[in-house]
Amino acid sequence: LPPMEASGIHLASQTKRALVHPSVLFSIVNHYERRPLGHARVLGTLMGDVRPDGAVEIQAAFPVPHSESSDRVAVDMEYLRTMLKLAHCVNRNRTIVGWYCTGAGVSEYSLLFNSFFKRVVTDPVHLCVDTELLSGRMAIKAFVGVQLDSSENELDSYFEELDVAIKRETGEKVAVDTLITGMHERTNAALEAGREEPERNVDVPSASSSKRDIGALRSALVSLVDVIEKCEQYVQDVTDGKAKPNREFGRFLADTIANVPKLDITAFEKLFSEGTQDLLMVSYLTSLAKTQIALSERVQAFMV
Repeated sequence: LPPMEASGIHLASQTKRALVHPSVLFSIVNHYERRPLGHARVLGTLMGDVRPDGAVEIQAAFPVPHSESSDRVAVDMEYLRTMLKLAHCVNRNRTIVGWYCTGAGVSEYSLLFNSFFKRVVTDPVHLCVDTELLSGRMAIKAFVGVQLDSSENELDSYFEELDVAIKRETGEKVAVDTLITGMHERTNAALEAGREEPERNVDVPSASSSKRDIGALRSALVSLVDVIEKCEQYVQDVTDGKAKPNREFGRFLADTIANVPKLDITAFEKLFSEGTQDLLMVSYLTSLAKTQIALSERVQAFMV
């Protein structure tokens, strides 16, 4: 295979930490579930960037066809080139930072695959995702290859494990919380129906329900109104000469008020009403989709 130009990012000497977005894990699990018949694991490319503190942020992933046997391994580099061009059409700021493979950890072929991806990026990060839950949960590990000083052969190296953390953006947090809430609702429904739900040990933070979120929003608004009333009373007392003015606090109030967008009441009410209607529509469509999925599962269970 002809060599590809490496990005020149030397990760091994800069970072001991990898930040993984949830969408990357979903892409890897989806790739594993759709793997070709006879393939025990899947392999793909990781894209992202290197943060100023040296941490590698893995923001996206896409699969790459590969083959492995007892005597040879191969990666479709032409497919990799094509996918890289398409990925750059979406976001040119992302670059290849490594590769992923499903499994509990590194294998006897990991160094060979790592040498393939060294044609694209210097010192690629190797992400291992245990999609078979061999340890009772979906373990996530990251490694980076370190070359032995006494050898020039790139296969004479070892993998150094990196610290792994999940980095969630606002949109990803909402999606993950919704999925977890749906999983809990399905478990409760199964228990009420007298069926046993298989135990799952998933390393994800617990999500609050929609009612709890609304209650937290209500509490925050009540607290905000209370603070505004106290500020209003303070300003009134200063105006009436009952309180001593504070210049620093006055500047803070002026800057805060200046940052409040100037909206006409009618326009604000219209905007709020349209936003509420959109939210209700999304909530209705979500509920409708859940109902359809539940009915489909019941029909399939009845047919079986």
